[in-house]
Amino acid sequence: MTEDLLERLLAAESLEAYLDEGGTLDRQLPEHLEELRRAHGEIKKSQIIRNCGLNTTFVYDIFTGKSGPGRDNAIMLAFGIGCNLRECQRLLRLAAALELWPHAARRCDHHLVPEPGDVAQQMR
Repeated sequence: MTEDLLERLLAAESLEAYLDEGGTLDRQLPEHLEELRRAHGEIKKSQIIRNCGLNTTFVYDIFTGKSGPGRDNAIMLAFGIGCNLRECQRLLRLAAALELWPHAARRCDHHLVPEPGDVAQQMR
């Protein structure tokens, strides 16, 4: 996120030194999803699918990069993984979807974290 970038930029000796570190490499959604999966205790993809309520093939296609989720599906996937707000925001950005902002009533509802397995019912 922006504050992470600011911290890294301020810690670097110069802009050139920061760029030489390779910290600006583009990240793809499948790579980020794998990092999230590992960060949440090596949660299995099958468990993520059960938690989020999305179609099995569709989720596997997202993890391999064959498909991209829409905004609602990306949010359901974030809930299925157990993402916090910051992780969910990054996932939405990488999915090329609008981030969560409470200025619209519909978007505000997504800040409520449902119980695992309840995501599909709450999103419909």
